[in-house]
Amino acid sequence: MDGEINLDAPGLIISKTAADLAQVGLGDRARVSIRGQESFVEVPVTALVDSSTLYAGVLSRASAAELIDQTGLVPQEIYVHSAAGFSPAQVRAALDKEVDRDLVTSVKDPDEVKGQAASEVRGMLSILYGLLALAVIVAILGIVNTLALSVIE
Repeated sequence: MDGEINLDAPGLIISKTAADLAQVGLGDRARVSIRGQESFVEVPVTALVDSSTLYAGVLSRASAAELIDQTGLVPQEIYVHSAAGFSPAQVRAALDKEVDRDLVTSVKDPDEVKGQAASEVRGMLSILYGLLALAVIVAILGIVNTLALSVIE
């Protein structure tokens, strides 16, 4: 990672791949808008992270407040970066303890997020394979039907 992540200050955290596509670098100002809206905000690129399969970029709270009405906004994902001196196991245990009483909230490390995404893809592929098998069965029945009709004639 290059730069600094500070979600309280105006800025954009962007993947290196997205930065290359947008032709912006660390410290450059990038135009950010929300799909379907005409308004935009220019924010500095404050951090470049390794390419992510999940997100191209993350807008800081300060910059998002300029684009979005924050009334009733509920966070759906929270990312945690632990301070020096804390092991991932310690941080995980503390977070699990805090979210234990909430049925909807869960704590996941990057490998678990990847596993969840892979599981969803496997589910979709299973449905696709099932439909493919059904198409093959229908095709075979069509061929058998055609052959049976030609023998009868």
